[in-house]
Amino acid sequence: MKKITSYGRIASRFFAVLFLVAISSQALFADRDIENAKKYLKNQIKETDSIFVSQNNQNIVNADIIKSRIDFDLGEGFSSGISSACFFKHKGDLKMFDIESDLICSPDFLKALNSKFKLKTDDDIENFRNLLNKIDGSLRGVVFQEKNNICFVIRKSFDDVSYYEVKTKSNGRIESIKYIEKKMDIPSDVKIFDLEWVNVKEANKNDKNKIAKLMKKTLPNCSFKLIKLKIPKLGKNIKVYDGKFIVRYAEAEFSYESTHEFTLVEKNNKYTIIDSKEKLLENEDFKRAIISSYSIMSKEQAMAFEKMLDEIKAGDSFQKKHFKKGNAWCFVRDESFGDLTGFLVIVDASGRIINIERSTEINASEIKQAELRASNLPPDFAFTLVKPSSTEVTAKAGKNIPVEISFNSDAVNAKSAYILTNIDGFQDGMLIDSNMKSPFKDEIPTDYLIKQYGNIESIIKKYGKGVHIIEYVLVVDQEPFETIRIKVTIK
Repeated sequence: MKKITSYGRIASRFFAVLFLVAISSQALFADRDIENAKKYLKNQIKETDSIFVSQNNQNIVNADIIKSRIDFDLGEGFSSGISSACFFKHKGDLKMFDIESDLICSPDFLKALNSKFKLKTDDDIENFRNLLNKIDGSLRGVVFQEKNNICFVIRKSFDDVSYYEVKTKSNGRIESIKYIEKKMDIPSDVKIFDLEWVNVKEANKNDKNKIAKLMKKTLPNCSFKLIKLKIPKLGKNIKVYDGKFIVRYAEAEFSYESTHEFTLVEKNNKYTIIDSKEKLLENEDFKRAIISSYSIMSKEQAMAFEKMLDEIKAGDSFQKKHFKKGNAWCFVRDESFGDLTGFLVIVDASGRIINIERSTEINASEIKQAELRASNLPPDFAFTLVKPSSTEVTAKAGKNIPVEISFNSDAVNAKSAYILTNIDGFQDGMLIDSNMKSPFKDEIPTDYLIKQYGNIESIIKKYGKGVHIIEYVLVVDQEPFETIRIKVTIK
């Protein structure tokens, strides 16, 4: 057995310590990445407070009715609901109701009804039905009478009917409103009214503050779970996470959870939420990272690409295969009704990837179309912010902020592209050069911003005082193609 000298033991301990430090550093950075991602996600939990009925825009109820929603904003107009409530504002007082029907059937609603409003004519019935629809958007246009009560249908499923029963006095004055669910046949002599479009507007700041405090008291517990995906050859500039948004609701007698799964992509502190891993290659940042990291010339390289796809979407083990036809590598992930589904990867003569797209029918016709689309694609300009490391910067007045933007100079010069600088929506600079070289470097002078752009009302209204929006726009064929936007807060 070889004897370890004193020096050898010291060296072994030294390298062991280095190894542990390296592992600890990786874990620390991984934790920091996840914490930063969670901060972004928490900011995506947003409250909206909208006035659905305004006292000033109708003469039926002397009150404003505000609906509040708290959602997890998934971007592109999609959201996952967390909680909601209705607020009844009458004579300055704000009262909270969990559901719309509770508000409509409350004594508060009856007391606030305009004494001059009567339910007598068809016009009266239609106006009242439209008001109810603004509060409870599930109303249908069907109204019938039962025992001299006017009934406004909410929903009907087979013989299950729910409706608001409105009892009136002989003069048409509303006496009571009840929410009823029962099995019945709706009478044949019903009145049918067209649904009126509901226009809403944002509640004022004072009401929003009051509502936010009340909503916070009933807000369920919300949490995020993130796991960083280890996708081969992805590189350090882009990170991908499997995510879960978990809402825990606690009722008086029981509790339950709601879970929304998603995928999160981060590049240069810019985050994008995606429905699922299966749609990762539809995300431009992720797609560019894959295109720049892989090339496919051989079966070995095709197998490596397939393994990467397995991390995104596990293919059917019996159907999964890949083959090359023309300029396309076809990666079959499944077969549905005889149609091969998967991804088409278009490459050039050297194996460089030009485009990747999902295909529900991998056949000769689709391959030709994919090749044609790839030949018409604009080049990848790789227009990327290097400095500052974030698109939101806080700086002291008098301090200049260095900017560095990298790009594909060959592609930029081939298209005679140029860079415009906009400050708070106004063009402030232009870089045109027949031989553009990457990186483009600039400085944002805070004193200049304060002096030249200190009183832009639209920016102050949206972002507050001391905030400026700097845009670096890559212009291709005389049209804005890509924009890097930096929010600068001066203190």
